Amino acid sequence: MSDDPYAEAREIKAAIQRARGPNRASDLRGRRLPRELRARAQKFARVRVEAGDTLKRIAVELGVVKDTIDDWLQLPAPRGRRVLSMRPVVVVPAQGDIEMPQLAGPAIVLANGVKIMGLSLAEITALVKELK
Repeated sequence: MSDDPYAEAREIKAAIQRARGPNRASDLRGRRLPRELRARAQKFARVRVEAGDTLKRIAVELGVVKDTIDDWLQLPAPRGRRVLSMRPVVVVPAQGDIEMPQLAGPAIVLANGVKIMGLSLAEITALVKELK
């Protein structure tokens, strides 16, 4: 990486724009970057995050959306498959005399053990996005 992080960002942004071709949308939906360019952008983003920059700022500098940067910084999934953040569950009836509280809506337990209850599905979705 060069001494001037802004020069590096401009170089990567220009390479991303070339890789996109004529589609100049702000994200890369359906478009994969060449492996070398993606690795360079990932390294750049990791260094900038470690230096305290926000994902949004990095995304603006590289000309992509914040979610793209977030995806780049995720650990690689096994065998190249994307890790799902939500998994299917099976709800079974309680056994015995367990008294279950009545919930006003769905409940969800996040991977870190936080349990969210009493919100609508839209509110839970918004909250989980904010916690990311």
